[in-house]
Amino acid sequence: MRAPLYLFGILAALGAVAASGYISDASIELLHTNDGETYASSLTIDLTGRLAFLGTDDSPSSGAGLYMVNLSSFKLAKPRVTVTPSTGYLYSAFVDAANENVYFTGLVDPGTVVAANIKNFANPKVISFNGAGQSNFFYGFRSLVDTTYGYLLGDSKLIKFDLKSFEVVATLELPPVEAPAAYQTALPTSNGAYVYFATWNASRSLLVEVSLLDWAVTNQAYIDYANVYDGFIDCTGTFGYFTTTRWLNGGEDVGYAIKVRLSDLTVAAAYKFPKGETEIISGVMGPEGDYAYIGLQDAKVVQLLVSNMTRVASAQAPGLPNAIPIAAATAGRYVYFTVWGSPGTILMRLPVTTDNLI
Repeated sequence: MRAPLYLFGILAALGAVAASGYISDASIELLHTNDGETYASSLTIDLTGRLAFLGTDDSPSSGAGLYMVNLSSFKLAKPRVTVTPSTGYLYSAFVDAANENVYFTGLVDPGTVVAANIKNFANPKVISFNGAGQSNFFYGFRSLVDTTYGYLLGDSKLIKFDLKSFEVVATLELPPVEAPAAYQTALPTSNGAYVYFATWNASRSLLVEVSLLDWAVTNQAYIDYANVYDGFIDCTGTFGYFTTTRWLNGGEDVGYAIKVRLSDLTVAAAYKFPKGETEIISGVMGPEGDYAYIGLQDAKVVQLLVSNMTRVASAQAPGLPNAIPIAAATAGRYVYFTVWGSPGTILMRLPVTTDNLI
């Protein structure tokens, strides 16, 4: 995911519900660039559902870059903007409509946040965080309830900062994990009350619940699934969904999509991917909340019925071997995935409902 699904919550509240169809290879659209960009990594969509913002890896040849995409035409709205100085891998992104900015988090030490104005999308500002533990920002988000602050996940800490001054106002230590395990993903609820974290690079994953209002860890539990890499949440905050990357567990090379009941952090159901589908990288809930869409290596997307976590369809973009759908988001009648590892292709989308919600 790596992009808070605020838009999904708003559409559901407005009753924009329609019957979903099944995805297919023929339904995939690809957005190409003429600059050879290879490493589109982060993705977020504004609250209108009309603009998407992408961040890239910090490649030696071109540095990190930003893209703005017009989702109505599915074309670039602005040329690529190069970010200087070096920011590292732009790992996540979120929109701050109140200040008319989009923010990208840098996976680097010291941690960085890149702020770009949504209107002119030029001369992005790079902010370095130099305090203890303020590095390798895996995830950034903001709350719809309190729009003054942004939040960053880095080095087992949750950091709260002012979106205008970029001053850190609070730091919360998350429960310790043994190396090489690390906190990898964060799922904020649409009402801004809670955020859920998961660890990866371990034989089992630790899930942690944090109350943003109380600024405290309020629950934690281990689940017997290894290497959680990404996740997403339903609009009601009832269930969280987590994806796992490849992990040799007892000699078995497996990948899962896991449904977790957030009230007690227990596993409600899980889908085990077949042999050969082990790089389970990203995922997103569809606009009606009945299907989830999981991104796999080789530009493949699997559609799951979330009520019982069964597979109903899959789709694969042609001609993109080894390309990874590394971040995902929902807007209108589409789900979107960034494309990492395919020169000149940065974004793919699939229609998932017959209603045009944009």
